[in-house]
Amino acid sequence: RRPRPDNNGAQRRVTRQRAKRATRPPQRYTPTVALIPQAFIDDVIARTDIVPLIDARVPLKRQGSEYAACCPFHDEKTPSFTVSPTKQFYHCFGCGAHGTALGFLMEYDRLEFRAAVEELAKQAGMELPKEAQDAGPKVDPSLYDAVATADTLYRRTLRKTPAAIDYLKGRGVDGETAKAFGIGFAPNDWQTTTQAVGNDRLAVEAGLAIRNDAGRVYDRFRGRIMFPIRDTRGRVIAMGGRILPGTDDDGPKYLNSPETPIFHKGRQLYGLYEARQADSQLQSLVVVEGYMDVVSLAQFGVRNAVATLGTATTEHHLELLFRSAPTVVFCFDGDRAGRDAASRAVERALPTLRDGREVRLLFLPDGEDPDTLVRAEGAEAFQQRLAAAMPLSEFLLEQLKAGADLGSVDGRARLVDLARPHLQALPPGAFRTGLQHAIAELSGLSGDEVEAALKAAPQRRTPAPPPPAVNDDVEAPDLTGPAARACRLIIEQPALATRLGDGFHIDDRGDRAIALLNRLVEMCASAPIKTTAQLTERLRNSPDAASVDHLLMTMRLPTTLDNLEHDLDDTLERVVGQARHKRVQALLAASKTRALSEPEQREMRALLAAKAR
Repeated sequence: RRPRPDNNGAQRRVTRQRAKRATRPPQRYTPTVALIPQAFIDDVIARTDIVPLIDARVPLKRQGSEYAACCPFHDEKTPSFTVSPTKQFYHCFGCGAHGTALGFLMEYDRLEFRAAVEELAKQAGMELPKEAQDAGPKVDPSLYDAVATADTLYRRTLRKTPAAIDYLKGRGVDGETAKAFGIGFAPNDWQTTTQAVGNDRLAVEAGLAIRNDAGRVYDRFRGRIMFPIRDTRGRVIAMGGRILPGTDDDGPKYLNSPETPIFHKGRQLYGLYEARQADSQLQSLVVVEGYMDVVSLAQFGVRNAVATLGTATTEHHLELLFRSAPTVVFCFDGDRAGRDAASRAVERALPTLRDGREVRLLFLPDGEDPDTLVRAEGAEAFQQRLAAAMPLSEFLLEQLKAGADLGSVDGRARLVDLARPHLQALPPGAFRTGLQHAIAELSGLSGDEVEAALKAAPQRRTPAPPPPAVNDDVEAPDLTGPAARACRLIIEQPALATRLGDGFHIDDRGDRAIALLNRLVEMCASAPIKTTAQLTERLRNSPDAASVDHLLMTMRLPTTLDNLEHDLDDTLERVVGQARHKRVQALLAASKTRALSEPEQREMRALLAAKAR
């Protein structure tokens, strides 16, 4: 039997469990939502079939009128994850995860709202409305085609280049891993890539070719092992190339695409798309330096490694990392340069460390990098190193103590002064409080004294944090009784609202469930809403979203339209009857303390007459 949350207490337990295991809550806010017309979103949802969309990621099995699978959002052995083709909605009775095709893409593929809408629209053969396109960045879509053409060329060339294949085999990379990362080989000549693209301007603008002072265009990558760089949607947007030993090229060992309209080094991470494909519920990401580090780790089963693209870790990188996993492990050399790099990474990470996020630091033995280390000692030993990586707080305290003499009053005061900018950079929360307590203990001051010292100095300016995602772990709305059931019936089958007419209204007299019912009927009767999915997407970010989520998760209803119509008629009779009874009781109570007005007397007579019928 499926677990079935059927009361508020159960719902609160479910949401607490989800909060403990969730890598991040489902995205419910993005600044670009308003740029896409609601009617377009309705149309995208109407043209999307949720069953094949999910089945391509989580194999589904038919169960009656629905489909089922083990939930991709929590560990389970008995399937409790269901997908309804009628409602175009998914729901897990084990953990409470639920939503539309759009919501599934956002949570499973880790896409932001706009990217998810664009992906569904693309699958449906639709283009964003002009006003939505104009609001976004101006990018020539032919650039994506140009890089994709080069990617196909390089992969095809690799299969015909024994020297490149032997090099990869010598580095321990087998064909399956090379295929997973799309590794290829750039021909060692001057015009092959440019000719394949077929347009000099596009080849140059996409970073695949170079135009010299004489106006001649030639290929940027020649005689190199090629690593395609993908965005979070899986599109190839740039290239990285490693010179093949023995090739006659005096260029750098590694060469990356330049900045282009579709590629920004400070905003992309090599291997992130592949890591997400390997595990949709990443618990941690390992940040390494190079392409081969990522590929070698994957070859040995460590599939959660990513690399920055020749730049230091930026705040954009960090937000991208934390949107994908709650824990980030940075790998650094164990020498002085590695420690300095770690200090810079910690400095950039501090403003992003809201509660629920963790940074750890792994310092490698001298002369080793992740590629050589995992090949030398194996995956299990490397995983043990990752598990023992130093917490950011421990590294930071170690650095602070090294800069102050804790044996003197002056030294302990200096410790607080050194810690001040780090504490001020942290957002409020449990991590900052804990670190502040540790500083207080080391300095011999009280927590209040450390707090006073922080306030006495000018506050360090830090970038404003991004808008917080909605937290699912909230107290469920108090929606019970027949009015709540009527709401759920409308949510289940929005077409029922058209039967009630435009003039439908029940005096709610402060009853939240009846007020919600009135709003749902009005919305469904005035817009072409046909499915649960379209209705819930209309309510995304609205004050009613939490109430609708609660009803979806706590009430199971019959699924045939005939049953729902009869159920709604009976339920509305009970709603109206209860509303009349409640009003009669209120008027009777008022009559005991004062004389009822003439309108109130007429209302009382009408209510009693209706009750008698």
